[in-house]
Amino acid sequence: MKETYPRLAVVTGADSGIGEAVAHLLATEGFDVGLTSHHDREGADETARAVQERGQRSFVEPFDAAAPEAGEVVDRLADHLG
Repeated sequence: MKETYPRLAVVTGADSGIGEAVAHLLATEGFDVGLTSHHDREGADETARAVQERGQRSFVEPFDAAAPEAGEVVDRLADHLG
């Protein structure tokens, strides 16, 4: 029996470069995407808009891997994505 999984993903550094490209590809493939950005929230918001224009849900959370609360970011994105 073939198992199916929710099409959900979290992409770090989604404000530009490889992270942005991965978010676009995942959206094209039907994934809802949680995005993180450390410095460029505006860039991450632009990526989120592009994901939404492809018909997928997208949420942005700030992320600093060195911060004590860094692990909470994935939990918040999981709550948003379901």
